[in-house]
Amino acid sequence: MRFIPTARPTALAAVLAALLPLSLHAAEHKHDEHASHENSSLDSHEHGHAKLNLALDGNTLELELHSPAFNLIGFEHAPRTAEQHTAIEQAKAALSQPLALFGIPETAGCRVDEQHIESALFSAKHDDDHDDHDDHDDHDDSEHAAETETHNDIAAHYRLTCSQPAALETLRFGLFEQFAQLSKLDVQHLSEHGQSGASLSAKQPTLHLH
Repeated sequence: MRFIPTARPTALAAVLAALLPLSLHAAEHKHDEHASHENSSLDSHEHGHAKLNLALDGNTLELELHSPAFNLIGFEHAPRTAEQHTAIEQAKAALSQPLALFGIPETAGCRVDEQHIESALFSAKHDDDHDDHDDHDDHDDSEHAAETETHNDIAAHYRLTCSQPAALETLRFGLFEQFAQLSKLDVQHLSEHGQSGASLSAKQPTLHLH
């Protein structure tokens, strides 16, 4: 499923988006672009760290994840091997299971209505040019250097409907078990109880919404 913005977004989602906008269309950026936004924490690109916006409005739960691609697939350049291409496909498959990734309890009765997962790497083709070289050592070192300077991100947006939203008191995230490179997740959440923030990790993967 792909996330398609509705014509009338929920009030809570609109407020959260205004507080912490995460661009789903800034999946790829270079160091010079990063430097031009160095004063904005949302534009920072730090391996191991990711950000999540969460809004609960009545029966509607929205989540917006933004992470360096390294945290989820282990690299950020275009895939050069079959193994790297497989890693991308595995990440896409895992990100397509938000109920497990965000530890949403079954008692909440949530269903995924819409989701959109995006990264420049998802459309990158396997670089078969490397297989055509008789001498792999002849590969230009400057090209490798350019690739290491490229920052690719992954953005995901989910909208869920929950029949029992009161059961969403505690979420035990499975992101850290699924993605070993992820060490810290900064969360901003908004609900009828107000706005709050939390910093989660593999040692502390639980988010309390109430």
